[in-house]
Amino acid sequence: MSHQAQRHSMTSDADTTTGWKEGPSRALALGLGLGLIALGVASRLLPHPPNFTPAASIALYAGFLFAHRWAAALTVGAMMLISDLVIGFAEPVITLSVYAMLILPASLRPVLRRSAQTGRWRAWGIPGPPTLAAAAVGCSLAFYAVTNFAVWTVWYDPTLAGLIACYVNALPFLKWTLLGDLVWTGTLFASHALALRLVGARVRDAIAS
Repeated sequence: MSHQAQRHSMTSDADTTTGWKEGPSRALALGLGLGLIALGVASRLLPHPPNFTPAASIALYAGFLFAHRWAAALTVGAMMLISDLVIGFAEPVITLSVYAMLILPASLRPVLRRSAQTGRWRAWGIPGPPTLAAAAVGCSLAFYAVTNFAVWTVWYDPTLAGLIACYVNALPFLKWTLLGDLVWTGTLFASHALALRLVGARVRDAIAS
C-alpha cells in the first residue's frame, strides 16, 4: 500500500440540456450504475499508477447524472467495497476518510447541473471544461488533505513535525491523483456528450414514450 491512502483506487421527461430532465429512466440508470461500478472495480484491480483511478470522477459523474444523491453514493460505495474485499482494507480511520472523500464529489451536482444548463456547452449536455477541471482539482486537493490527515493519525508521530512530514511524503501521490481526476473526469463527461449526440434522440424518445 502506498504512503497516501490508496483510492480503495430516475425519472424523466426528456431535456435537451443533459439528455434527461432529472435523471435517466430506472432501467437505464441501473445499467449505467452497474457499468460505472464495473469500471471502478476493474480500474482498482488492474495495474495502475498510485491513485490514478476514476473513483472521484465516477462520483462526480454519477452525482451529475442520477436524480438522487443516494444513487451516486451507492454507486461509489459499492465500487469501493467490492474492490476492497479483494485488495484488503486499510485501518478503519483511513478507510473511512477515503470513502468519505470519494463520495463527496457527488454533492457537486447542483454546480455541475447549473453549468450544463446555462453554459456554452449546454448543447452538448455537459458542464463546461473550466467547471469540470475546477471540480476535479478541488476533489483531488480535498482527498489529499483529508486522507493524509487520517494517515498522520495512524502512521506518524502525533506532532507538528509528523504532520508536515506526512503531507510532504504524500506529494508524489498528489500528482497522480490530480492527473487521474482530470483525465477520468474529462473522459466520462466527453463520453456522455458524445453518447447524447449519437443516440440522444433515440434515448429521449424511449424515455418519453
